Formats: sequence, C-alpha cells, structure tokens
Amino acid sequence: MKTECLTHLRFVAAALLTIPLLASVSWANERLVVPGDIQPDFYTASGGPFLLPDGTTVALNDGEWAAIPFWRPIQCVPLDFNLLETFDPRALSCPLFIAGFLEFKDGVPISWELQGVAPLPIWFVKWSELQAATADGELTIVELASLDSLQTGTATYYQDQNHLFGLHPVSHLTLVARGKLKDGRSFDLRVIEVNLKFTQAQIVFK
Repeated sequence: MKTECLTHLRFVAAALLTIPLLASVSWANERLVVPGDIQPDFYTASGGPFLLPDGTTVALNDGEWAAIPFWRPIQCVPLDFNLLETFDPRALSCPLFIAGFLEFKDGVPISWELQGVAPLPIWFVKWSELQAATADGELTIVELASLDSLQTGTATYYQDQNHLFGLHPVSHLTLVARGKLKDGRSFDLRVIEVNLKFTQAQIVFK
C-alpha cells in the first residue's frame, strides 16, 4: 500500500479546468453545487484508476483488492475510451450518481463533500491484476470487465469528503461505501487519509 494518498487529484484538476468557464462568479469563500454549478467530466470516482506522471497506477486499494466506484453509468463509458486518461467531455451527457458541493477560496478548490444519490456501481479487482492491466498505460472498460478477479457491486451508501493538502494545514480524505455484490454478498469500503498518509484502507466482502 502506498503511503502517499493522491486520490483527490482528479477532482481537483477537473475543478481547476472548470474555473475559466465560471469567471463571472465571485470566488471568495464560494461554494459550488454538484451537479448544478459544476460537474466532473469523467466516469469513475476521484480515487482512480489513473496514472501519475512517472507511470505509477493510483486507485483505491487495500493492498489486495482495488475498488473502482463509477459516478456515471457503466453503459455510458465508450468501449475504446482509456479510463486512465480521466477526462472525457462526453461524460457530461451521462447521468451523475453523486451530488454535493465543492468549496473554493480565491478561485482555488479547498474541499468537497459528495454523496451518492442513486445506486452507484463499484467494481472490485485484485490490486496486482489492475496494476498489470494498466502497465501499458491503457485501460478500457472492456479490458477491466475481462479481468479474472472482477467482482461487481452496487453501493447503496456512498460518501466522499476531502480537505486538500496545501490548502488546509492537514489534508484529510474519507471515502466510505457499502452495498451488495452481484453474487449476493455485501461489501464495505473505507479509505481514510490524513496528512497524505493512509490511516485506514479496508475492502471487506461478507
């Protein structure tokens, strides 16, 4: 398990890219509503999977399993789209399963709080298998669906909160989800990061 927690980077980047589109807004201590004021233009959650500049794969994982929450319907993901590329304007035309807000200070996102507002798909695969699948820098939904260890589920509870490092004195990410797997078992997902270190990362199947 990596000690550095970088799971918030995707949403931060999405928010920053959206700022020019909202230039008329007064940014001092501004709170933007998701999805009314701002939307992430990607299919999977801020926790990945995605690649760092050095090619390292980032995803929510406990060292054995990786979890990939989908913020939009899986059926909306184009079959040839590389999930590691993160951004896709086409995603904005798809339903969004989360809602909440982003808080900005002087035009910079400093925190967010998001909740699931509909049953939210989550796929689980072995962390080692996901790392191998992403080693070539590409991961399509077809490739992900073909992994031998794949377990699909639906979250009936989803909560994602983050205070961003460098903008708050200490970063803090909490992501919690629970629901049912397709085979009838239940799952619990919990990731807690404080000051860029995971203090808890659990994926439990019951």
